[in-house]
This record gives sequence, C-alpha cells and structure tokens, in this order.
Amino acid sequence: MTHTTAIYKPTFMQTLLGRNYKWWYVFYHSYQVSNTSFGLKVFIQISIIIQALIVLWIWQLGNASITVFTYLIIGRIYKSLSDTYIFDPIGNQIISGEINKDMLLPQSYFKMQLFRSFGFRAMDNLISAVGMSFAGLIAVLTFAKVSFNLNELLILILFLPISYFIQFLLGLCVGFSAFFLNDKRNFAGINRVYNTIFLVIFVGTVLPLDKLPFSLTKIAEMLPFAYFLHHPMQVYLGKYDFNQTLMVFAGGIAWCFALYFLAKWVFKMGLKRNEAVGL
Repeated sequence: MTHTTAIYKPTFMQTLLGRNYKWWYVFYHSYQVSNTSFGLKVFIQISIIIQALIVLWIWQLGNASITVFTYLIIGRIYKSLSDTYIFDPIGNQIISGEINKDMLLPQSYFKMQLFRSFGFRAMDNLISAVGMSFAGLIAVLTFAKVSFNLNELLILILFLPISYFIQFLLGLCVGFSAFFLNDKRNFAGINRVYNTIFLVIFVGTVLPLDKLPFSLTKIAEMLPFAYFLHHPMQVYLGKYDFNQTLMVFAGGIAWCFALYFLAKWVFKMGLKRNEAVGL
C-alpha cells in the first residue's frame, strides 16, 4: 500500500504578495468578520439616509444655493468613502485588555490596525456611499441641483487616501486616550464628544465650515478635520486655484506625518502606563 503526500500549492494571492500576504489575510479576515451582520448595516444606512435628507430639506427651506447642495451631497458621499471610525474599536480593545494579545504578535501594531480598518470599513463605506448617492439623487429630483465637475472629481479621488489616513491616525490618537482612563464609561464620553461634536462641527457634514462665524472658520480650516471634507470640497467647487490646491495636498500630507508621530508618542506613553499600573 502506497501513501501519497499532498503537495502544498500556494494560492494566487500568496504567490502574488509573497511575504506581504499576511496583510491581505488581515484585511480579508476583518472584511469577513465585519459582514456577519449585513442586515444591521443596511438598517443603519437607512437611518443615515433619512438624516441626510432631513438636513438637505432644512437647507432647501432656507433657499440654499446650488453650491451648498453640491457641498452637502458630493461631500457626504466623499466622506462616506473615507470614514474609518477606528477610535471606537481601539479604545474598547484597550479598555478590555485585548490589546495585549495583539502586542504579542511579531507585526507592526499600526500596520495591523490599518489593514483591519480597511477590512472592517470596506463594505460599510461602500454601502454608505451608495446610500448617500441615493439620498442625493432623491434630493436632486425633488428640490435640489448639483454641479458635476469631472476634472475636479478626479482631484477629489486623488485626495481620498489622504483623507482616509488623516482620519485613521487621528482616530488612533483618540482611541489611545483609553490608556489613561480607568473606566469604559469615561472613554464612552470621549467617544461621544469626538463623534458628535468634532466630527460634525469641525468637519462640516451638516454646516459647511465657511458658514461658521469668520473667526471660527479660520480656526477650523487649520485643523486636520478640515481635510475630511472641507478642503477637498473647496477644490471640487473650484474655490481654490492651482497653487491653493497644491497647498491643500501639501497640508494634508503634512498632517499625515504630524499625526503619525503624535499617535506613536501617545501609544508609547500609553504602553508605559499600561506596564506600570497594569490595565
């Protein structure tokens, strides 16, 4: 009786990516885990669509211009594609102590979270973008007009990775604040403030930043939140010339570097506290 030994054949992705296949695995595994509750995602997006339509209707009652409707509709679709919301799972992971498991892995913690974020948010962001497109279509057919600019749309797409990385890194900084808290309710408070105040007011999803009081607008434009939506949409609307557009790209990249080093520093300080007091 002869015994045959099975010959292992790498998959296409393993052959293509080689040693970097691990990052594809992290992405794909996170993607599969996140889609176990697809129905819930759909119902959440329905509520978001309704909220968006209410906001657009309020602006319609105020006789808003085409520029405002373009900002709110195209801008919400753009932001849907670049959302990460990484601060919530990171903070809860720290509070629960699950981060210790990740720290034992011989991989970069930041890279691990980045690819997890891609995986967890891929379907959510796609559904959100489709949902916001549907809401925008309803608004356009009902009461609004939107200007479409192909060249500026291509620039908007090029800026999308910068917006994503800024959101990701800023979310890490917020999530790492859990290292310095002793109760998950305290982090829930920070989560609520960040999610409902900073991500609404200083991003401009409901009220465009240029509609804020002048002094507050100038402050908001210098913050990283402005790169989630405001600056990309100013480029799309043609309010920035070529040099200003280059400055927006340069500012976005600069914020990526600054937030990366800030996140690394907060993470280092948090780990020190974790080792000292044992969270």
